[in-house]
Amino acid sequence: DRLTARGVSHCVNYNSSRDFSFAPGTDYDKRKNAFLNKTFEQELADLKYVVSWVIDDSKRMLGVKKEDLILYMHGNSLGGTLTTLLENFFQRIKKISICGSGCGTNGSTKPILSTCFPEETIFNSVAKFKGDLFLLQGNEDTTVPKESGLRILEHAIRAKTFHTIVPGVNHNFSKT
Repeated sequence: DRLTARGVSHCVNYNSSRDFSFAPGTDYDKRKNAFLNKTFEQELADLKYVVSWVIDDSKRMLGVKKEDLILYMHGNSLGGTLTTLLENFFQRIKKISICGSGCGTNGSTKPILSTCFPEETIFNSVAKFKGDLFLLQGNEDTTVPKESGLRILEHAIRAKTFHTIVPGVNHNFSKT
């Protein structure tokens, strides 16, 4: 809101869970259950829908003509991985930042991760991105191995890549 009020940029915050909003004090189990029975493909379709909606309605919502709209995307964890699969929008996306993101399932049995696209699909998509790609990781992240995120960067062969590891923080960027 502050960036928009100052005319710096417009921000659209997209929460990928269905039929749920994160409210202060919402307990962890309720947040976790918001993703039950949701697949990776559904998550990606939802994100593509939101990006299309922002583009198509940019004049009314943001005061920016569709042809002038430039996107900078940020995704946390799974959201970052999904953002690397937005190849249909790459001509409009100039910068992507991903935080605690990677590829593969890390052995997780969560339904959404068990339906994750093959690594090769993610690598083939991110290889087409020509903007800036920034990976931020916590050095104590045990949820998404650092190597998993680095593999995404390695395949971003047309992008200008950046990488930062934050000491002493975990996957949620809480102190360990």
